[in-house]
Amino acid sequence: TLVHQAIKILLNEPSLAIKLNPSADLKYLDIKGIDILNDIIDLVDNNRSIKVATIIHHFEDDKLRNFLAELAIEDILVNPGELEKEFDDIVLSLKKASQRKELNGLLKKAKNKSLSKSDEERLAELTNIPKN
Repeated sequence: TLVHQAIKILLNEPSLAIKLNPSADLKYLDIKGIDILNDIIDLVDNNRSIKVATIIHHFEDDKLRNFLAELAIEDILVNPGELEKEFDDIVLSLKKASQRKELNGLLKKAKNKSLSKSDEERLAELTNIPKN
């Protein structure tokens, strides 16, 4: 999954985590692993020079820790020079998925005529996003 790929890249290049703001960019996503991705981003945000071992040992669950350790040593099939571009593409896809989910929630509210003023403004903002 995209989340799995993002985690794998961050375990190899933690500094890329600064490209994501979970509370804004991933707020509406409810997919497997998103909480782990958010935790990793927060860890890097609080310590820009954090090492992979520190990230892995942050998690208390042994099964998760072992999974992350295995993920960290797995080969990345992307040329190291293109790792940042790959991460950027993943980030863009995750942001779009979050916006779609937010938009669907607002459309549902609009259908039920229960939009607040700020919801109306956000709906207008989301529906004016240029299509790529």
